Amino acid sequence: TSLGPLSFRIVEPHKRWALELGQNPSGVSFSLEYLSRPVPYMVKKVVYPPRGDKPTGFSHFFQPGRYSGYVSIGGAKFEGYFLGTRDRSWGVRAAQERMGIHFWIQVQFSRFCVSLYYSEDRDNTVTFLDGAVFPDGGEPVPIVDLRHRVAFDRGDREHTGAELLVKDAKGQEI
Repeated sequence: TSLGPLSFRIVEPHKRWALELGQNPSGVSFSLEYLSRPVPYMVKKVVYPPRGDKPTGFSHFFQPGRYSGYVSIGGAKFEGYFLGTRDRSWGVRAAQERMGIHFWIQVQFSRFCVSLYYSEDRDNTVTFLDGAVFPDGGEPVPIVDLRHRVAFDRGDREHTGAELLVKDAKGQEI
C-alpha cells in the first residue's frame, strides 16, 4: 500500500485510515488520518436505458468524514481538521444525451451530514434520487424528495446560484 513517498494504511476498516505523502519534487506533502462520521452509504444501483450500444449501470457509495493532520504545499504548512468524503463507484457510465441537472452533494454540518445523488433529464423528469441524512450517532434516514431552484447565466450553461430543499423519510426538511 505504498509507492515511493505515497502510502495508505487501513487503521480500522470502514472507519479510519492513514495517508502520507513524504518529501518529493512536487513540493506537496501530507500526513493525514481519516475518521468517518457515518457508516458507508450504498446508493441503489444507477441504471439508465441504453442509448444505442452504450448502457449505463454502476454502483456507488459515499461516506462523509474528517481528516486530521497536516498538508504542506510549497513550504506553507496547513495543520488541523479538514472535511472530506470517501466516494467510490464502479461500472459503466455512458454519457446521457438528455441529461439535464445532476447533483452529487456531500454536505457536513455540526451534528449531521447530507449525502445524495440526483439526476433529471431536460424535461425536468427525475431519473434518479438516492441519499440520506446522517445524524451523528444515529442511523441514516433516506432522502425521499429534492426540490431545487437553480439560477443560470449565459443561456443554460453556467449556474450562478442554487437553493435546494431536501426531505427525508421522517418528514424533516433541510
